Amino acid sequence: MSEAHHLNDRILLLTHVPFGIDEILLTKFYSIEYEQQLLAIIDKYSKNIIMCFTGHRHQDIFRIYSSLNTTMGILGHPSISPLNFYTDPSIRYYSYNRKSLILNDYEQYILNLIQTEQTQIDEWILSYRFSSWYHQSEELTSSNLRKLVYQIRNNAFYLKRFLLTQHYRENLTLTTHQIIQTLCSLTLFDFDQLILCTNLLRNQEDKYPNMIMNYSLESNVLINEQLIQYKTDRQYEIIPFVIFLWIIYIIMWRYFRNIYV
Repeated sequence: MSEAHHLNDRILLLTHVPFGIDEILLTKFYSIEYEQQLLAIIDKYSKNIIMCFTGHRHQDIFRIYSSLNTTMGILGHPSISPLNFYTDPSIRYYSYNRKSLILNDYEQYILNLIQTEQTQIDEWILSYRFSSWYHQSEELTSSNLRKLVYQIRNNAFYLKRFLLTQHYRENLTLTTHQIIQTLCSLTLFDFDQLILCTNLLRNQEDKYPNMIMNYSLESNVLINEQLIQYKTDRQYEIIPFVIFLWIIYIIMWRYFRNIYV
């Protein structure tokens, strides 16, 4: 990082274990001492860091680390290996700006294990595209990811989509308390702050009712919405072509009318 800082290069930070608090077990991923040392290094070189990629949890999740002069997005990747069949094997494809190296978008592909068992055919399918799934039109930067976290906390549409990407493979009911803990852990890495946040959001618990996750239902929602988005994208591609043909038709019609009149 020191070398990249002196050369004014951009840094894509890769870690196996994410930072922060496990919202399910309420434990730190790192010991407090080591995490503070790591975050101090990140604060020092934050202007060079584009994004942080993590694994370990086998889940699709993201976090935001913020301090006085730092905002760093943390994108957690689901794994190729399933975890007790709670996740499908997943691969993520990123697109980025080659000049600025800033991320533009990503596509998440999954291997449906149930379907694969039934057909004995491996077929990787598009689970979702970040920009269309979350209705984001800007680049995938840490500051824009922080804006999305705000939308997730304050808008049921974004909240459900965020929770679906984590739990769509499971049959369970997420309680209000679990949802609130998840929301607080998106930006808070300190236990005292996390407890304060959960207590504050409990006063707004009507905003976060229990959510039922059902694999067969919600996976269809994922796939069908992406198909709708694909058809919409295709329509936008076709419309300019139709307009072009119409302009050609008008020009040709006027040309031949002038000849024969």
